[in-house]
Order: sequence, then C-alpha cells, then structure tokens
Amino acid sequence: MGLEAERIVTYGQSQRKKQLMAAALANSTLSTNCDPPGNAQSGHWSFKSTALAIFLLSTCFFQINKASNRDTVNVNDTSAMLIQLATQIAATTTLPCSGHGYLEFGGTKQCVGTCKCYECFGGVDCSQVIHSCVIDLDHGDPTMFEEFWFRHEVSSITVILGYQRMSYFAQSKHVWFMENELELQIRALHEVVGNAVTEGRHIVVGTGSTQLFQATLYALTSPDQPKPTNIVSAAPFYSSYPAVTDYLRSALFKWVGDAAKFSLGVEREEPYIEMVCSPNNPDGRIQHAIVNGTGHVVHDLAYYWPHYTPITEAADHDIMLFTLSKSTGHAGTRIGWAILKDEKVAKKMMKFVELNTIGVSHDSQVRATQIVKSVVQGYAYSSASNLGIETQTLSSRSLSEHVDNNKLFHFGASVMHYRWRRLRDSLSGSSEFSIPEFQPSYCNFFQKQVNHAPAFAWLRCRKVVDCEAFLKENRIISRSGRHFGVGTEYVRLSMLERNQKFEMLLSRLARIDSSRTPD
Repeated sequence: MGLEAERIVTYGQSQRKKQLMAAALANSTLSTNCDPPGNAQSGHWSFKSTALAIFLLSTCFFQINKASNRDTVNVNDTSAMLIQLATQIAATTTLPCSGHGYLEFGGTKQCVGTCKCYECFGGVDCSQVIHSCVIDLDHGDPTMFEEFWFRHEVSSITVILGYQRMSYFAQSKHVWFMENELELQIRALHEVVGNAVTEGRHIVVGTGSTQLFQATLYALTSPDQPKPTNIVSAAPFYSSYPAVTDYLRSALFKWVGDAAKFSLGVEREEPYIEMVCSPNNPDGRIQHAIVNGTGHVVHDLAYYWPHYTPITEAADHDIMLFTLSKSTGHAGTRIGWAILKDEKVAKKMMKFVELNTIGVSHDSQVRATQIVKSVVQGYAYSSASNLGIETQTLSSRSLSEHVDNNKLFHFGASVMHYRWRRLRDSLSGSSEFSIPEFQPSYCNFFQKQVNHAPAFAWLRCRKVVDCEAFLKENRIISRSGRHFGVGTEYVRLSMLERNQKFEMLLSRLARIDSSRTPD
C-alpha cells in the first residue's frame, strides 16, 4: 500500500474528499497577463493550470490529513475517483508556456505566473522560436517524457512536508538508507516489462547508475591486490566509463580502453572488469562480453527498456545496472539501482554508497517510488472496471486510447519510433551523413516484431574529419567520437530532447545536405 514512514493517504470515496477535489479542479483555471503596461491585449493568455490544481489538491489533502493526525500526503491513483479526476485534467489542459517553458509563480500582482522559456524559445508564453539559437544535443536529457508526465501528474505527485524524511535512516529491513517500498516497486516494474530477473536477487539503490558503477568497481577489487584492476569496454564505449574510472586516480583500478584490443594481448591474464553497455551508448547496438578470460563482467542495462529496443529476454547476469533517468525520464531525481546475484558484492556496494554519500536521498527515493508505482499501475489498469469508468459511455476506440494513455512504454516507443522514421527519411540518400542500420526483432513486451529506436543517433560525417566541429558551425552541439574511443568522423546526438529541438535538428541536417549538394 505504501511506505509506513510516509503513512500514505489512501483516498476513499467520502463525500467530503470528493467535494474538496472538485473544488480544487474548479479553481484550477489560471489567467495571467504579463505584458508591459499599455500592451495588455497582445500577450494575454489563459490555460487550465495543473500545477495550481495540484497545489490546491495538496492543500486540501493536507487539511484532511492534518485533521486525522497523519503525516505525508502522497497521491494514490488506486482510487477510481482520483483516476477520473486525472483524466479530466489531462483532457482539458495543455502544457504551460506553449510546452517550451515552465511557470514561475509569485512576483507582482500583474504576473501571477511568469513563463521561463527553454533554450531556443522566447516571448511572453514561449511560443516564439529563436531560429538562430544553438541546439545542444550533447547530453541525453530525457525531456521528451515531460508530455507523458504532464498528463499523469496526479498519479505521480508526491508531497513531503518540512519535518519529514529528516533522519539518516530509512524504513528498510536490509539496507539502512533504502526505502522498502522502492525496492518492491522496482521488482514490480521489471516483472511488468520482463527485462530482468529479480527473484532471489539483491537490489542496491544509488545516486544514479554512475555512483553504482563506481560502487561496482569498489566491490570487485581489493586493496590487497598487487596492481590495479584493468577496466575495459568495447569501443565505441560509453564516454563516462574512462572519465569516472580515472578521475580519482585510484590504486584499485585503472582505465585501459577498448575491450577488443585488450582481449588480444597478454594483459587479459591480469585481473579485469569488462563493462558491457547493452543497448550500447552511443550506437544503440546489442552488446555481449568479448574478453575471453576469468575477469568480472558488469552489464549496464540503462537502455534495456521497450521504448528503445526489443525486449528479447529477461536479463539474468551477475551484476546489472539500471537507472530511473532512461526508464521514466526522471534524470534529476538521481536514482539508479543494481540487481545482484552475490550478497557479498551487494554488501560491498552498499558500503561504498555509505562511504561516498552517506546513503541516498530519501526524498528522491520516495519520489521514485511514486513514479515507478504510477508506471506499474498504468499497465495494471487494463480494463474499464479497473479504470473506474463506465464502459457504456466509451466507444471501443476511445477506451483503447484511454488505456494506452496510461502506458509509459507505449508512449515512449511511439515517440522514439516516430523520431527514428523521421530521421531515416531525412537522411535517406544523404551525401553528408550516415547512421547505423538495425534489424527488427521480436519483442516479448509488445508481443510483435519491433524496430530498435536507440536513445542516441550515432552519426557519421562522410566528407569531413571533425564532425563535431562541422556540426557546431551549423549551430548543433554534439559529442565527438573521440570521447567514445573511435574517430572524430563520428558524433553522438541525443534523440531524447523536447519535440521542437528534434524538429530543429532535422531542419538543420537537411539544410546542410542541400547547401553542400552540387547542382
């Protein structure tokens, strides 16, 4: 039902609660006028503000909670009545600030809510496109998920009051800094997707998968070893592996480089840890261990989710790393988890997290719990009865759309496959650029053949040596192949940004092609 320490409120069907929520929804219309004096009409805009609705809902629920001597309010979408409320909100709202910014509340009476625009956008409501801006696609910032979570903000909201979550210690039977409910929801998520075996396995939470990568290196090495353990990965490898491995100049381990080159030398007889990122960052290919030795193998499965790649089996490796950022899009929450077979390795990883950051933020864990729970429940609500709606009021098509709207991986797959089709169409016949080709595979999750839709485009410039510099001249920021252990003719471009930035990418790549193609 929820974390005992949180005392999550289960919303019943009491008339009082219905009235409060109805009042909050009714009062959620926000009108702002942020124009300079004398120009009041040109920039006036209004919308249904779900941010305000949530604030009002939270306030109402807190009053109920306070009256019943409870603690934290945490919205639980198991209530059919709350599902209906969320559906109403989703049907009557649009993303604030034209979907290109966020609202900042407060300030003068004239501006109840002021838009702060994302890069490449301006104007009162952020609807103005700044065509001359530089688009930064260096990072894999998963902001494409904002649209989904905007529609599901009620089921995913978490409110934590100021006096709560203050202790170092969490409510856990096994790990003093880990929340029990988060572990349960992580196991439930993998059961829904079928991408990893969790039964009989140990789960360790970290501040993103980067900390867990460090914890893994710590757990698999020993201060008593005669020389540092070699860390390798097949090129093109994830650019953070060498940086994270060597930034402390540890005596326990050192970055060696390409696993393919390492496997050919006598060094393979030395202790090593091979990192297998699959699907691979940056090129999206399915990877396997290639070093034929007795070292450790760590599987980084950050992108092994059905919106990026077909789920062909439930991964069952000794050490598997996952992250919330690439599964649900919540990169800023900084939560990752490791699934482990060996209890001793799990305990050493826990010790590293304890020494490194004295545990993991409880606030982040509580938010992650509610986010993952929302995803799991989105797939549990597969029938009209579970959705709390009357079947006679919906056509079969609208019912299907209603159900699919609750499914994160269906949303993500739809967006990613659409973008890859657009990108391939845009580069078809290009004399300047090429991208990898993939063969479709049967996906157990979707129960059909699906194409790969990686989180990044691994772009190769056909005619220039330094692709990163070339794209920068055309106002596109990318990450050079040299960071991934290969040549500078390659770059990595994020496919996870907001829609308008993706459209700008296509437009600029097409413009480069047309401007350099001889008549």
